[in-house]
Amino acid sequence: MLQALLLTALTAPPIPVILGPSTALSPFVLESARKEVSAIYRQSAFPVVWNEEAEPSFAPRLVVLFREAASFPIKTERQALGLALLSHDDELPNTRVLVVFLDRLENLLPCSCPLARGRALGRVIAHEMGHSLKYAERHSSDGLMRAHIPRLRWSAPNRRDFYFAQEDEAQIHERLRLKAGFSVSSETNGGREGVAVTP
Repeated sequence: MLQALLLTALTAPPIPVILGPSTALSPFVLESARKEVSAIYRQSAFPVVWNEEAEPSFAPRLVVLFREAASFPIKTERQALGLALLSHDDELPNTRVLVVFLDRLENLLPCSCPLARGRALGRVIAHEMGHSLKYAERHSSDGLMRAHIPRLRWSAPNRRDFYFAQEDEAQIHERLRLKAGFSVSSETNGGREGVAVTP
C-alpha cells in the first residue's frame, strides 16, 4: 500500500486553483491562505499551482469564490464555512467551483490578525478542495476532512488537525491518477456542504 501511494505521489498531476477577486481580503491574507493550502497538500505530495500558473491538467481546475452566507442563494447548514460545487457549464468543462463564506469565517476568528485570518482561510479552502478532489460529500472521522473542527484550531499556528487521513489521501491519489475520473458527472448532487465549526 505504501509503495503504491509513493508511486502515485510521484506522478500526481498538479492541482490548478484560481482564487476569485475579493475586496474584503488583503493581498497579504490571500498570500497567507495560498501558502497554507500548499503546505497542507504538500504533506501528501499533492502539488498545487495558483492563478496564472493554473493551466488545465488531469486534475480539475478549482475556482474559489468568496461570498457572504447571508446573501448566498443556496442555503447551507448554519455553521458551514464553505461549499463545493461542480460546474455544469459546457464552456467550463472539468471545473469545480468552491465557495468560502467570509462572514462565517470572520465569526470564528479569535482576533483580526491578518496572519491568523489567512491561515484559517487557507484551511477552509483546503477542506473544500478535498471535497472536490474526492468528489464526495462524506466527511472523515479525523484530519482535514472531518465535519467539525474546534473553533480555535482554525487559526492555530500548528497544523496538527490539518492533514489528510490515510483513506482520503488514497482516494485523492486515485482520482488524480485516473484522467477519466474527473469527467464523470453522474455522482454529483449539485453541492456539498463544507466543514462546520464546533465551539
